[in-house]
Amino acid sequence: MYKLAIQRVTDRYLLKQAGPLTDPSKLRYQAVFMMGAGGSGKGWVAYNWMKYMPGGTPDGIRREQYLQMEVEGFQQKTEEERRLSQLHFEGVQEKVKDMGFRIELVDGGSRAKVPFQLFEYNNQGHGILIDPSDYQKVLTPELYREVKGLSELTFGAPEHEFPSYWRSINPDVYKEQIPGYRPSSPGLVHEMSSQMSKTYFQAVVNSGDPLFADGTGSNFKKMKTWIEYAKQGGYKVTLVLVLVPLTVTQIRNATRPRKVLPMVVTSQWKKIQKNFASLRPLVDKWKVVLNRNDAVDIRNYQRREEEINQFIQKTTKYDSLYQLIQDNQPSEIKDWGNLLS
Repeated sequence: MYKLAIQRVTDRYLLKQAGPLTDPSKLRYQAVFMMGAGGSGKGWVAYNWMKYMPGGTPDGIRREQYLQMEVEGFQQKTEEERRLSQLHFEGVQEKVKDMGFRIELVDGGSRAKVPFQLFEYNNQGHGILIDPSDYQKVLTPELYREVKGLSELTFGAPEHEFPSYWRSINPDVYKEQIPGYRPSSPGLVHEMSSQMSKTYFQAVVNSGDPLFADGTGSNFKKMKTWIEYAKQGGYKVTLVLVLVPLTVTQIRNATRPRKVLPMVVTSQWKKIQKNFASLRPLVDKWKVVLNRNDAVDIRNYQRREEEINQFIQKTTKYDSLYQLIQDNQPSEIKDWGNLLS
């Protein structure tokens, strides 16, 4: 595996943020693509990067703060207030069909419909379509009541898109608005959220609005295609890699509400660094963010060791996180072995 020499990354290689975030006119035709395995803290870095919003403070408003403000009656900023274009899906309908998706335009093209589908994922991360006739057998009674009879879903810009000056291309934002979504089993709606975000991405590039694509980056072909498509659309592209040790990634993933299968996280972690090295020549700027906070992660493992190892035992062939790391990234045992053993 290609090993990125992080210690050699100096300040002269680190880019500035992609344009003055408080001047929306200079953000048009700028795109930021995030890369990072599940549990790397990529979401925290992403929202910290794009936190500035109309009417916000100089320090910005974090997503958690915004969601609380919504609960307290804060009105979400309109696209016009955010200096964004009126979004339409007409121009991307054929492109989406070419990708194998089926969408139907509604509301004059400002929204679209997609088939409602749920998937099961095995421990290797392979998704299998669930036949609607099996919903009652496979799903919990609560989930079944929520999705029973659904055949399609209408969507536009994500309902919970963070109201910055950026368009947020993030499947997880779509997941939150799909019937049947649960943080404990996000895979059920993963395929739908992925299809919706890809369609949204196509529409945003046609508009020239600043876009912020928050994905893992483990699918090299997809990432390369999206970057090239944005560049062809006139965008200047910034690539950001959020990186922590595999041990830290697994600890964080196992202790958050929305968990990814440990071997999927491992596969992502291994692929991402190699993909980043291959994608850097395609972009205008790049940055590596070492999102480490070892003291916190060590305390987190010490407090929740049993829970973490039970999660590993339940979802992998390993009896402990120590065994998983020893088998997949043995170089980390020197630094983390005493904690995990």
